[in-house]
Amino acid sequence: MTPTTTYQPANLHADTTATRVLSAVRITWVLTAIVFLLWLVFNALNAVPSVDDFCYGYGEHVHGLVGNVIDIYHHWSGRYLSTFLISGFAGSAHLLLQHYYAVPFFILLLNLIATIHFVRAFAQSRFFMVLGFFVLLMTFFQLRQSLFWLSGGATYGVACGLFLLLITETVKVYTNQAVLTPARVGLMSCGALLLAGCNEGAMLANIAFLGSLTLAYYLREHDKRLGWVLLAAIIGGLIAGLAPGNFLRAALMPDKANILQAAWLALDLIIRRYLFAFLALVVLWRIFMELFPFKNRLSRISRPDTITIAIVLFAALWAGIFARAYIMGDLGPSRTKTQDFMLIIVMAFFIARFTYLNYLAQPDQPGLSWQRTYGIAAITVLMIGLLATFITYPHKSWREVIVQVQASQDLHSFMQQRFATAQASTDGKLQVSAYSRHLLPITFFSDITADPTHWENRCFSDYFQLREVVTKPQ
Repeated sequence: MTPTTTYQPANLHADTTATRVLSAVRITWVLTAIVFLLWLVFNALNAVPSVDDFCYGYGEHVHGLVGNVIDIYHHWSGRYLSTFLISGFAGSAHLLLQHYYAVPFFILLLNLIATIHFVRAFAQSRFFMVLGFFVLLMTFFQLRQSLFWLSGGATYGVACGLFLLLITETVKVYTNQAVLTPARVGLMSCGALLLAGCNEGAMLANIAFLGSLTLAYYLREHDKRLGWVLLAAIIGGLIAGLAPGNFLRAALMPDKANILQAAWLALDLIIRRYLFAFLALVVLWRIFMELFPFKNRLSRISRPDTITIAIVLFAALWAGIFARAYIMGDLGPSRTKTQDFMLIIVMAFFIARFTYLNYLAQPDQPGLSWQRTYGIAAITVLMIGLLATFITYPHKSWREVIVQVQASQDLHSFMQQRFATAQASTDGKLQVSAYSRHLLPITFFSDITADPTHWENRCFSDYFQLREVVTKPQ
């Protein structure tokens, strides 16, 4: 006779306590995520145009939309999609000065759509999983320059969303979750062409990603159709990369490293700057999958396929950084890290997903598995750490975010008054007060100077049809 296992009251009490703790952690996490998103919305409503926005807007006034894309292509940059988006929006003074919030909202929406598409393909279309992925993506977004600024957002924030969509579709095809129909090939090819026009890093990263996965797909399936998407990415890369403006701009840069030095530097930067973040994200994804377990059975991605996907994502990360290492000898402006972290988040997700589905997931049983217990402990430590930094390092933690939450609203009001003054000016010369707050808000802003010939002053004065604009002496 098979013995029947019974639970003692102490065990039942422990199970009930553990379940309550788990529920409290889930609720705390969800509420924190929602507050974070509300904070993003608040700042998005108070974003203001700055520097390059006025340059591209004035160019659209002079040359027209298509004409400005061509002019920038010949004299500054081959980023045809970002130039088109910036010029199209900034060319309308009504949009730029009165409805600038549409910029971060569009970037948020694009990346949310990409997140939902990714989660539906490789996790589950559940509220918690979508919320978790999107919040994690936005947490590592370089918000000031990739979300709250038109010129940076159209170049890197849009690229992040487009790239995530392309990664999703390509991996779906590779793992046989989607049929490579002519319509899908066409859409993916269009996406590759658009992504190539955002920035050089995204263009090279996508070519490396598609090239590696297309080869692996052909060797396994003997199917060449994914090569059409790769061809589109290469054509887009040639159009963007061979722009005359790129060579003119490169002449202004300091001496560049040679190709071998840049290749090694890119690898070195990944190890020094991103390795810890990758390992931490793998652990974080595992904790998240234990706290919010999958309800339905998911298709498993084999170990060889998981390794292949991780390798091609790493190749994409390396290729994107290589472009910056070659030109600038470093990772470049902070906005460039937006697409880097997206690739790292996705790479960590696939590794964590594989371990969850194949090795560490436990069958349902009373109480918490050791993984969930570890997750609760880790999140508790993390929350305590954040609280400690909030108190101890006020200018390097969340305290700055919370205390300065009104700063973006103050800047918005300040700039609206400046715009009204500029539009009302009749003598062609304008002297305005400089923004005096020492600590800038999370929204992007770079003020004009006391020098009327400075390029930022020139762009501002040209946009508002002024002869010159300067700041008042302090």
